Amino acid sequence: MPFGPPPAHGHVGDKVERLRVILLVGIPFLFFDVVLLAVGLLPRWSLPLVLVGTVVGVIALGYAVTFLAERSAHGFLRALLSSGGERHTHGYSAQESLVMRGRFAEAIASYHQLIAHAPGDLDARLRLAELLAKEGNDLVAAEAMYLEVRVLGPSMRQDVTLSNGLIDLYRRNGAREQLKGELARFARRHEGSVEGRSAQRYLRQLAQDDASDVQD
Repeated sequence: MPFGPPPAHGHVGDKVERLRVILLVGIPFLFFDVVLLAVGLLPRWSLPLVLVGTVVGVIALGYAVTFLAERSAHGFLRALLSSGGERHTHGYSAQESLVMRGRFAEAIASYHQLIAHAPGDLDARLRLAELLAKEGNDLVAAEAMYLEVRVLGPSMRQDVTLSNGLIDLYRRNGAREQLKGELARFARRHEGSVEGRSAQRYLRQLAQDDASDVQD
């Protein structure tokens, strides 16, 4: 996230995410063990050892995945758990090639053409918004593109990306009220998560700064 380092471990939101990973990975592994036992590929005496090994391994994996998620800039774990159902997206090699060569205006035009042919490609819109905000230096157009994505029903991963984009954009152009509104929305939608708590901390810091300015 663009608003602060990860907080301390142990929050209930982290535990819930860890449990989800353990269940998602552990149930198929345990089922596989039972199938192997049923078809005779595993001797019965080895079943307790296999089950214990599976449980320990899955729990360790759950801790590893949530550990990585707490340090992800864009909510890796939530993207992993909610990536299903996204609309099909195209490759962007042509546009990326233009950006790498510094031909930003052509890249922007190319993204507009791609979106015109595939209006449901929200990833293309997100890439265009980022390009407009950074290399295009058109914060108004970038904000409009991010807000278009929000109206079109983004996935969880896409929603996190556009929220980060808007937060960065509002920080750059000094739109303090919009920044606080976006932080509050993000903290509410991702309450209990690492990123949500980071947004809450940043929002409290802004409130403290406003209070200090009034006192001065």
